[in-house]
Amino acid sequence: MARTTCTVLLVFVLCTGESAAVETGRGTDKSEKGQIVKKQLRYGEYFQYVPRSLKYSAQARFVVIAHGSLKGSDRASVSAERFIKRWTKVAEKRQLILLAPVFTKETFGSSYEKAGPGGGYRGLFGRDIGADDFVNLIVDRYRAYSPTFDGRFYLYGHSAGGQFTNRYIVRHPERVIAAVISAAGRYTFPDANAPWPYGMGRLRRRLRWSNSQDAKQIDIQPDPSGWVAAAALPVTVVVGGDDTKRMTDRPGQKGSNRIEIARHWVEDMNRLGASEKRRKMFYLRVVPKIGHSSSRLTPYCIERLFSRAAKGQSDPDKARSTLLVLGGDPHCDDNWLKEWELVAESGHKFLETEGERKGVLQTHPISAHQPFVFKRSVNIRRSGKTSLAIGVHGVNDFELEVMLNEKCVYRRTIHRWWEDISVDLSKWRNQKVEIEVLHKAGGVEKWNREEGFFDYIAVVHR
Repeated sequence: MARTTCTVLLVFVLCTGESAAVETGRGTDKSEKGQIVKKQLRYGEYFQYVPRSLKYSAQARFVVIAHGSLKGSDRASVSAERFIKRWTKVAEKRQLILLAPVFTKETFGSSYEKAGPGGGYRGLFGRDIGADDFVNLIVDRYRAYSPTFDGRFYLYGHSAGGQFTNRYIVRHPERVIAAVISAAGRYTFPDANAPWPYGMGRLRRRLRWSNSQDAKQIDIQPDPSGWVAAAALPVTVVVGGDDTKRMTDRPGQKGSNRIEIARHWVEDMNRLGASEKRRKMFYLRVVPKIGHSSSRLTPYCIERLFSRAAKGQSDPDKARSTLLVLGGDPHCDDNWLKEWELVAESGHKFLETEGERKGVLQTHPISAHQPFVFKRSVNIRRSGKTSLAIGVHGVNDFELEVMLNEKCVYRRTIHRWWEDISVDLSKWRNQKVEIEVLHKAGGVEKWNREEGFFDYIAVVHR
């Protein structure tokens, strides 16, 4: 591994660059276009998809797709093929070559019930080759196929594959264009006191890959410069809003569930970037009404991987302000408030910043039974798609309701993390409607501690 010092080379390895034999030859040929093809290397298998739409190899861009852990009798090859299938449409549209490594239980410790040493591929470990170097070996086969290919690629991983992804980017930031991490449960924090794979601290342990092998001493000292370089990459973490199962405590991990841990990691990586005078590049997207589902999160991951944030520009959710019916930029000041009537006697104040966001209105229910209300009238356009976009989080859980013409069309419990919510208004095309956004108490006992924070409320037309 490029940014890791290992004093002992083991039968299972967190590899240095020298531990992988070089595989030569072209990765693909014309007859394989439009097909998911299984490929075999010395250290394992992977799946490949080359789009039919790809006319010139010089146009190719590469995406590596890391599948999740395997439960029971699940087979890694089945999981990897299932994951790559979900990306074939976008591959055709964007001329992407897809590569999905097969992380088997035997070689890369991908079992859900019993992970391999160090977490197996989650922590970049492998029995014969490090999981990261296995991916590099796959990708480097395509240098001959595309003469302009510089070895850099887009990276996506779900759950255990998301753990692989967040650790890969701090080990090999020079190989990554942009990354999306889907619902990972653990992260490698920029914390020198937490040992690898949970932080940038030294790992000294005796580990064995199987009961038939003797335990071996490993000594890993990560290079902190990898975290600094990774902080400059466009990275988005996508998590389902219902993915709130409590996670087992691990060294250096902050938060109790996937959403909270992801939020802390994103904040810490952005703080690290700011210390190097770099602008914010890490974002968290919480998708309402989805649990720990790779298939349901995939469309959101695809969107974020190829968004403006993935091109090193501003956060695409915030960039949508250019499409708003409102005037000005609602994410920089209180302009977004000017279009709304605040139906409240008190209980609100404007904040220049709240966490990672700017231009935030702090609100509070008037009483246990009387909500804080935003209110306005708007003409829904005849064509296109119109939606109501809301950026919001709470201190304690509260109820958010959207009313159209005094009828509830959306209801959701708001938690302690930022959420970007979209409510489709297209059903009311070519109509004038009265919109009310209600911040309601979640209960009669704790309503006085249920503050809400609104980053924007905007009518969006596309």
